[in-house]
Amino acid sequence: MASYFEKNKARYTVPERRSVRYALLDGTLLRLRATISDAEIQAYYNQNLARLQNRRPRTRRADLFKTVGMNDSQVQELQKKAADVATKAKAGSDFAALAKTKL
Repeated sequence: MASYFEKNKARYTVPERRSVRYALLDGTLLRLRATISDAEIQAYYNQNLARLQNRRPRTRRADLFKTVGMNDSQVQELQKKAADVATKAKAGSDFAALAKTKL
């Protein structure tokens, strides 16, 4: 029986069938009909305060010191200047002023 089945396997296959349901929504109409009060916004904020405040602070990256084409001693000197600028910036000095003086 097993050998007969193996020989005639194609006769016993069932084609795959899928059933799909979908809804077509108009985003513009939804936005027009949705009304959220200030109280609801405040309540959502208060309920999710911990999650909303746990975000990482925004950081910026500034490439002030370029080392392309420099030799090792020049790169080391530049690294010292960069460390000095970073220390002063972390201490609260105006970063824009530091960037202008060190360029």
